[in-house]
Amino acid sequence: MTNPPDYDPIRKSWREAGSFNFSWLRNGEKLTWTQRIGFAIISFLVFSSGLLVETLAINSLINGELLSLGTLAIIGGILIGLLVLILGLLGLRNVLRF
Repeated sequence: MTNPPDYDPIRKSWREAGSFNFSWLRNGEKLTWTQRIGFAIISFLVFSSGLLVETLAINSLINGELLSLGTLAIIGGILIGLLVLILGLLGLRNVLRF
């Protein structure tokens, strides 16, 4: 007896997440124009959100007190923002690779 088709979206996302990440961050030469446009939009959104987190965290650090509990949150925001910025830049680099 054959297995029934798998309609569970959570299982499907686990199987397809690797191929999405591989296409988004590598193999830019093999992308179709539709994929290239979609990945460019995703990369711009990720890059802009990282840039927003970075500017808010740096402005809070400049305007706030240096020795407070919020400073740890600001430093965490800076590190998370840098990670998101790097992901966005890697995606943009891949989209622009022909």
